[in-house]
Amino acid sequence: MDVEAQQLWNCRRAEDYSLSTGSSQAALFFDASGTRYPARMQRHLIVIDSQSLFDWMVFHDPVCAGWSTALGGPNWEWIFTSEMKAEFEFVAAKGFGPRWPVDAQAVASTWNRLAREQPVPPPPGAAARLACTDPDDQKFIDLAIAARARTLVTRDKALLRLARKALERHGVRVCRPATWSAELGGTAPA
Repeated sequence: MDVEAQQLWNCRRAEDYSLSTGSSQAALFFDASGTRYPARMQRHLIVIDSQSLFDWMVFHDPVCAGWSTALGGPNWEWIFTSEMKAEFEFVAAKGFGPRWPVDAQAVASTWNRLAREQPVPPPPGAAARLACTDPDDQKFIDLAIAARARTLVTRDKALLRLARKALERHGVRVCRPATWSAELGGTAPA
């Protein structure tokens, strides 16, 4: 290769730094129709236990104020199983007295807009399973592990006791609602 050809090879052209459809790098950043799209990052999966859902959707706890925006945005995806929704609906049907009426339509709308149902995962093998001392809460940690969720939000002490093991063994962060809200720019953790 002659010197001039080597210099051309080594030197990038200005068009290599632009993302016009004629750029040599265009195929990396344009879809088949030629429309520019941003590099998409995968959404972080999140599992939210029933207590925290009630704090958010029924009691309107200020700690949870930013959740609708966060879960409706591009960074987080709330997942649940039919068992989790059945538990939520069972407790909601009992109600919380006249001070805290459950707006069934608003709750259903929130679930439909912001959540995605997952199949109930098979129980993990003995080596992978984290045993929750409250059998009613086992479904939350099992889904978080099986789906490789980034976060499990809970106020439940039995689930919070699994936080260190969940993070070390499975990369699942188990945290309180205030902690997740603080990460979103909401209320500082208590």
